[in-house]
Amino acid sequence: MTIRSRLLALAGAMTLTACFSSGAQSVPPALTLAKANGGYLLTDTHGMTLYTFDLDMPGVSNCHEACAAKWPAVLASGYQAAQGDYSVIKRDGNVWQWAYKGQPLYLYAQDDRPGDMTGHGIGGVWHAVLIKKAQKTYSYGGNGGYGGSY
Repeated sequence: MTIRSRLLALAGAMTLTACFSSGAQSVPPALTLAKANGGYLLTDTHGMTLYTFDLDMPGVSNCHEACAAKWPAVLASGYQAAQGDYSVIKRDGNVWQWAYKGQPLYLYAQDDRPGDMTGHGIGGVWHAVLIKKAQKTYSYGGNGGYGGSY
C-alpha cells in the first residue's frame, strides 16, 4: 500500500468517525474510575457518580418519566459495542444506555460536584457503582458529552 493510499484510507476513517460523533446526541460519555474507599467509583468524564437501580432487570431499564427526570440515563450511541463488563442496552424510544455488568447506569440530578454520592442508598434501591479492584478504563470518544440533555 502506498503512502498516498494510506493517507486516503486514514482520511476516510476520520470522516466516518466525524459523522458518527458530530452531534451531542451521538457522543457517549467516557466511563472512568475514581479512587474511593477501598476500591474505585465508576464515574463519567466529569467525575459524576454513576448509579444502578435495584428495580431494573439485567439489560432492561425500569426508570422512566418522573424517575428519569431525577435519575438521567447515561446515554450511549447504538453503534458502541460491549467492552468487558460494560455494555449498551436499548431503552424505549430507540435510545441507548450504558450498563455495567448488565445493569443500566444513571446519574443523580441532585449530585452537584464530582465525587458527590448523594444518591447512594436512596429508597434502599439506588447504589453508587463501587468496584473493588482496578480495571481498565474504557474511554469512548468525542467531547465527553452525556449524549443528551436532562
